[in-house]
Amino acid sequence: MRALTDTSDILVIGAGIVGVSTAIWLQRSGASVTLIDRDEPGSATSYGNAGILASASVVPVPTPGILKKVPGMLLNPNKALFLKWSQLPRLLPFFYKYLLNSNSDSVFKISNALSYILYDTVEQHLEISKGTNAENYITTNDLIFGYSDKIAFENDRYSWDLKRKHGHKFSSLSRDDLAKYDKNLKNKFGFAVKCMNHGTISDPGVYISELFKSFINKGGKFLKAEVKDILFDDFRNPVSLNTNNGDIPCNRAVLTSGAWSAGLARKLGAKIPLTSERGYHVEYHSPNIKFKAPVVISDSKFIIHSMQGRLRCAGLVEFGGTSQPESSHPFKLIEKKIETLFPELKYERKTYWMGHRPSTTDSLPVIDISPNYNNVWLGYGHQHIGLSAGPKTGKILSEIILSKNSNRDLSRFSASRDGLVK
Repeated sequence: MRALTDTSDILVIGAGIVGVSTAIWLQRSGASVTLIDRDEPGSATSYGNAGILASASVVPVPTPGILKKVPGMLLNPNKALFLKWSQLPRLLPFFYKYLLNSNSDSVFKISNALSYILYDTVEQHLEISKGTNAENYITTNDLIFGYSDKIAFENDRYSWDLKRKHGHKFSSLSRDDLAKYDKNLKNKFGFAVKCMNHGTISDPGVYISELFKSFINKGGKFLKAEVKDILFDDFRNPVSLNTNNGDIPCNRAVLTSGAWSAGLARKLGAKIPLTSERGYHVEYHSPNIKFKAPVVISDSKFIIHSMQGRLRCAGLVEFGGTSQPESSHPFKLIEKKIETLFPELKYERKTYWMGHRPSTTDSLPVIDISPNYNNVWLGYGHQHIGLSAGPKTGKILSEIILSKNSNRDLSRFSASRDGLVK
């Protein structure tokens, strides 16, 4: 890697799917770009997710009625919500705004914004991966939601009505319909929903690695370093990034560091609270079951996805910050549910992973220029939709960075919002 002395480079801080996508779109527009990350590209949350291109994931976690449910969910190890209790005092201000956004008016506005950034997720991934090895990892597919019975589905009616209002298509499947759709799901659920216009990534980590290789092969640069600070001149222009590998000259930077964006984002003027919503996965390697499409286990809030050579079971929600060790209960819940539903499952070995989703109090990402400083842009806070929304976020950022003409209304993703939906 050559020394980074040319300040004409746009420096993209964070090499997950959002950062890699931003770098690629900037490069395709003629810019010289350097990606910077303390880890290998695509090795963190972008690696460990469920691998779903979820165009219909437009319903935030806080919905009407959640206030009554939260205490019971937190105290029941069989529910999909977990909390590192030692972090509760620090998280209380976040939870205050987070739960205030659970009213029906706020949820509808949030879902409207999520739909805008997600409706064409499959097309966005096909576009950014075209002509690269990454396109071999994309499949257009259904997404199945499995319920114990139709009553359980009716209890989720609010979410499904919201999806329908935003134009997302789905159909119901009886127990017999589900068995015909996939023999591996025979007698597993009493009722199911099939969502159309979705896609899958068969190996998210490799997929992002292939996108990154294409970026490098076309002249992009990568520096493995941890960015600790951005230094500015008297005119509020960036002059250098302070990293554990020394200072790097800089005159344009983009912050796309996911859950690790919080410290720099505050300095840059972002007002919306950001925390880590931790996700978990258990992988069963060389399984004897391969599903036709990914399946959401609705009562446990995780997804089972037949990836290349393994069955990944990923999801759940735990609030616990970025510094705390992983918990055992989420892994146990996934394993218990899989053993109950699929006692016939055989495999060679299991592996475990925990990662950090960057979550805001209004469940929407930040896509904006820094309120405090010139020539620094922000793209983080995608909670459950980072993989799905990464390419489109990168395209939007490239447009506003390079001042291309755009009719996009980005006010709902403003860095200056306070995290309460008005």
